[in-house]
Amino acid sequence: MTLPRLGVVVVLLVLGVLRGATGIILLAVLTVMTAWLSTLWSRRGLAHVRYQRHLANDRAVWGDHVDLEVSIENRKVLPLAWLRAEDFVTEGLQIVDHVLSSSGRYGFSVLQNVWSLGPFERIVRHHQINATHRGRVQFDSVRLTVADLFGDDGASREVDLLDTLLIRPRTVPVRTARGAVVPLGARRGLRGLVEDPSLFAGVRPFQAGDSRRRIHQRAFARTGRPLSKRFD
Repeated sequence: MTLPRLGVVVVLLVLGVLRGATGIILLAVLTVMTAWLSTLWSRRGLAHVRYQRHLANDRAVWGDHVDLEVSIENRKVLPLAWLRAEDFVTEGLQIVDHVLSSSGRYGFSVLQNVWSLGPFERIVRHHQINATHRGRVQFDSVRLTVADLFGDDGASREVDLLDTLLIRPRTVPVRTARGAVVPLGARRGLRGLVEDPSLFAGVRPFQAGDSRRRIHQRAFARTGRPLSKRFD
């Protein structure tokens, strides 16, 4: 209890006793109880409080949405009327339906969540990260702050809780102005680049694009169907 508050309690008790005023004495007792509760929250508010953060994936592609789950658990009888969690995240991160605030720390913003927790209660909240910037996104420590019912006293502590999300560039198909390009070696030529007419290598069926001069006349007369000459 602070000295000003202690002085108020002493004055109220003296006046109540001297005048026999039960109401003033009751007011002094309530002031003492309020001070005791404030001290209790400031000393024991963050005891047995567990905070967790979970990323659905540690890798994403530009334009994806990544699920982020945060949970807080109060593992004691003392309820928590007001508890705030501030996650330090890489500046520029976008979270759907949630605005990040300034952290005062270079290169980081703050993802803020506020809860009211009863005894042995656990609450889970779900967020969605909008991967709009490629690169490495870092989730640093989290700062937990608890206050009493009157909001004039509390305690704070910072917990190391590191997570990383790697956002890769989007993959797009490559197109050229010339249209489809056949890879080298995928298309087979109808004839060799250089043929020696003196090196006769037989005949083959006539194909579209063959010159009429390549038709083997005697083979054509014998078989009744056009055949082209082959040369080495």
